[in-house]
Amino acid sequence: MEVDTGESSRRPVTLVLASAAAVGWLIAATVWWQSSRTQSELNDSLTAAERAAFLREAERADRQVRTLCMTWPTPAAGCPRRWRSPPTAWISPPAWWWWYHLQGDHDAG
Repeated sequence: MEVDTGESSRRPVTLVLASAAAVGWLIAATVWWQSSRTQSELNDSLTAAERAAFLREAERADRQVRTLCMTWPTPAAGCPRRWRSPPTAWISPPAWWWWYHLQGDHDAG
């Protein structure tokens, strides 16, 4: 009887190694897919945060310009007409204010 130790004994080892390699590739592909998915989610979150910060800053600047345009008695130059206070919203100062300021230059001190 001949003992065939060459081909038949190597076959189970080859199957185990091939199975281990296939499982390793599947794990690597899963990790790669998850990391790319996480990266795209982080990019979306960062883009949304930057957009929100930009909109907050634009709103703050717009509010500041509107505040300058709503000043009494004369709005700042270059203000859009729709941001200016309507004349009915301007409250006239009391009579003593007019009398005092029409008497002369009191601010030159």
